[in-house]
Amino acid sequence: MAEGLCISCARAGRNAPNHKERKMPAECLALCHRDTPSRARRSVLRETSLIALLVGLSAGMGQPAFGQSVAPADAVASPTEAAPAEPEAAAQEIIVTGQRRSQRLQDVPASITAVSSEAINNSGFTRPEDLQRVAPSLSFNPSQGAGFQIRGVGSQGVDYNLEKAVATVVDDVVQGTPRNIGINTLSDIERVEVLRGPQGTLFGKNASGGVVFVVTQKPRLGETEVIGRYRYGSYDEILLDNTVNVPVAENLAFRATGIYQRRDGTSRNRFNGQRATGYRDYALKGKLLWEPVPDLEAYIIADYQNHRNTGLGYLNVHRRLVPYTGAANTIDLAQVLGGYGITPSSTTEQFAQDTHPFATVKSEGIQANISYHLGDYTLTSVTAYKHQKNYSQSDLDYTSLPIFSYNRNFLTADQISQEIRLNSPTGGFLDYVVGVYFFDLDVHAEERQGGTFFRTDLPPGTLLSPVGGVGNYRAKSRSYAAFGQANLHLTDQFTAILGGRYTHDRVFASFRTSADPNFTLLPQTVLFAPAALSDEQDDFSGKVTVQYEPSRSFMIYATASQGYKAPAIATIRGNVRKVEPETVTNYEIGVKSQLFDRALTLNVTAFTQKFKNFQTQTVTQFPDGSLSIVLANAGGLRSRGIEADSQLRLSRNFSLNGSVAYTPTKYTDFLTSCYAGQPLNPSPGPGCYIAPGTTTRVHQAAGKPLIYAPKYAYTVGGDYSVPLGDHSIDANVVYTWRSRTYTVAGDPFTIVPSYGLFNGNVSFGAEDDSWRVGLYFRNLFDKFYVARINRSVFAAPGTLVHTPAIDAHRTIGGQVSFRF
Repeated sequence: MAEGLCISCARAGRNAPNHKERKMPAECLALCHRDTPSRARRSVLRETSLIALLVGLSAGMGQPAFGQSVAPADAVASPTEAAPAEPEAAAQEIIVTGQRRSQRLQDVPASITAVSSEAINNSGFTRPEDLQRVAPSLSFNPSQGAGFQIRGVGSQGVDYNLEKAVATVVDDVVQGTPRNIGINTLSDIERVEVLRGPQGTLFGKNASGGVVFVVTQKPRLGETEVIGRYRYGSYDEILLDNTVNVPVAENLAFRATGIYQRRDGTSRNRFNGQRATGYRDYALKGKLLWEPVPDLEAYIIADYQNHRNTGLGYLNVHRRLVPYTGAANTIDLAQVLGGYGITPSSTTEQFAQDTHPFATVKSEGIQANISYHLGDYTLTSVTAYKHQKNYSQSDLDYTSLPIFSYNRNFLTADQISQEIRLNSPTGGFLDYVVGVYFFDLDVHAEERQGGTFFRTDLPPGTLLSPVGGVGNYRAKSRSYAAFGQANLHLTDQFTAILGGRYTHDRVFASFRTSADPNFTLLPQTVLFAPAALSDEQDDFSGKVTVQYEPSRSFMIYATASQGYKAPAIATIRGNVRKVEPETVTNYEIGVKSQLFDRALTLNVTAFTQKFKNFQTQTVTQFPDGSLSIVLANAGGLRSRGIEADSQLRLSRNFSLNGSVAYTPTKYTDFLTSCYAGQPLNPSPGPGCYIAPGTTTRVHQAAGKPLIYAPKYAYTVGGDYSVPLGDHSIDANVVYTWRSRTYTVAGDPFTIVPSYGLFNGNVSFGAEDDSWRVGLYFRNLFDKFYVARINRSVFAAPGTLVHTPAIDAHRTIGGQVSFRF
């Protein structure tokens, strides 16, 4: 049962009361990591020969945040041999489990960034979207429900059964409900692992772009613990975070976490005086860990989350006006906005809309993770259920006029998943992880939309609707999968890794209209008839990795893998249509190294990814001859680049760290709408042209980058601790920078300029973290930026709106924490 012992040892290190002293015992290291004295000695010449190349690739770069750490693995030669003294500046090791085993990060032949709870707390961030500030390869699409992107790639639509390209996995459960990433807060987190590239051979649900793997703290047997963390800062930012761990019996422990967080927005609706772009969250989570016999572990988690925001990530305020020409169905915005004292600019945050924006997301769930050791094998079952309710409203004409002001959306979703995995023992020629997976999602949605659309002859209580009534949508998806990955240790230095996944998906969606309880809704143009469609697909995707590890301080690997994303049924505006599965082929080569007595950790990955039938929003023609943006397939896209992570540990109390991602992306085939003023080509081809058979201009955006995908991103920072007897002063600073990004495909007027944020904290407290007080700051230099730029509707062509970003202003606050 070496694997089980290894995991137990890792827990022993993680559970140390002082995070600065979390080490893995020497006997555990010998069990967890294959090593011999000769292998450790053979590496010196190889390491020094690669220093120039690696430092050149990552100069000025580093690894911004780390998972829970333990003592270096190559400090141990055998279970009975004492570990040599650790060098003063040796980097602490990182233990990750994203490969379904407890492993040292430097031993994993994959591109992973691990973000620890300490790094999250030090950054001052509180929302999952903030993880992009500490993991440069990760970005976030703020469109409601769109979610994470890795290496520039992620889901770019919000339809009801659209699978996420980047899966969010929390405590082994894929969060598959629509318009929600499944986690609202960063409370009681042990670590977050960002796994880049296709991940289907080890995870139950498909993950064509990557995985954000969130691990929360488990209950601790035999320990009583109370943890509190409180903050108050600018814009009435409040955080109240409490956790208690209680030993119920020798083999039973309970852990409960309650969190409340809020912040006022910086925008104000001058139509009614209400603030916008703020948020409020509260969440409760209870966990029970029971080990009735030595070989059996039952881990039960129940949680409730309640989120509300006022336009955060989707409010549109006017940025640039094009002079009004008196054209039909357009608004004289200068006059309308001027009446409220609003002057559009690149920094405005004020707006005047007769429908105040808000969104609420409520969810509750329960899961049971059962692990049983069958000799040296481990059998794991993960059973989960989640229920979610969404309610939102917004103003789709962005003004105080009733043109398209009625837009209310209701959604309920139920998710059931079952995963069973078998882990073989390690230490021999062959070890493997195999599993089966079942996923079922059922969504009911209701869209109430209407407005006057410039009509002045409508009776009171009557509005025009794009679909002629309340749009009722039903979406279902069901997935069955078998997956596995095997490691063949050909020699002490060479390992071949083979993985495969078979998936069967069934998707269904339907549309119908019904009467609205508040208004009489009339069809604006064509009344769409009820419709329903379904689709089924089978897929096999694979992975091959070759790993060469001459020492515990150096490893090189190469991977070829495939990814797959399930088909979908598009339902936007009642247009029910099939969307083909998305596939990706990924190649990467990586180097992981620790140099200069492990003072420098340096990991570099180069990759290229080619997507086919990329699922995105594009242009289609409706039966009435109009064209609209809907969910469909783009012909393809490509993402390639280099990622580098490093840490330079100058002493036990001082380290410099950061990371960089160079990830240029481009569409290889993508038909979308032309932007205002775009030159018109005489015939179909690259650029803007008249769609054959219509009078509508369309844009072939091949060669343009993906939206929300920075070409360059980096994070640099440092940690410094000053011991003062039984106390210490700790300081952490992090600077994050991202290059410009498109927010509408191919439209140069929607480019968000590059920006950088300086974040950190300074604290004083007991060396064992029993209490600590301090100051934190985000965006210290008050850099203003926006979340996205978009085209205005019902205005002269070229008029732009933008979405204010919540961290576009300096935030400074105080914090206090305790642990006993």
